[in-house]
Amino acid sequence: MTKVYISASGFLSSNFYFVIKHYFPELQNLEFQEKRRDIPWSDDQVIFRAFVEGRTGYPIVDAAIRQVHVEGYMHNRARLIVASFLTKDLFIDWRLGGLLQGASYRLPRGGKFRQLAVGSIC
Repeated sequence: MTKVYISASGFLSSNFYFVIKHYFPELQNLEFQEKRRDIPWSDDQVIFRAFVEGRTGYPIVDAAIRQVHVEGYMHNRARLIVASFLTKDLFIDWRLGGLLQGASYRLPRGGKFRQLAVGSIC
């Protein structure tokens, strides 16, 4: 029998977001803090396409994106780096990144992430 250990912090953080999503479903596509709801996000399709294709010029970000293309999976820490880069450096709306994140969870190894991401979002 395999034992699975879950850290308290990991459980609390995942449970926190589950509770928020359950009791505040309107926040699914809305910033939690009202002061953040009017951020003028960039809609530069060229930059976003380069991001989706793993051509940003930042090796760790590009490697994480390429991992999703090849394996249909992105490591937890890489996901944090990629999400932060998308919103704080490229200034692209987090909802677009959320679509990509959702795609990475559903795809089998060698899935069609690139087609889904570039074709349906750009």
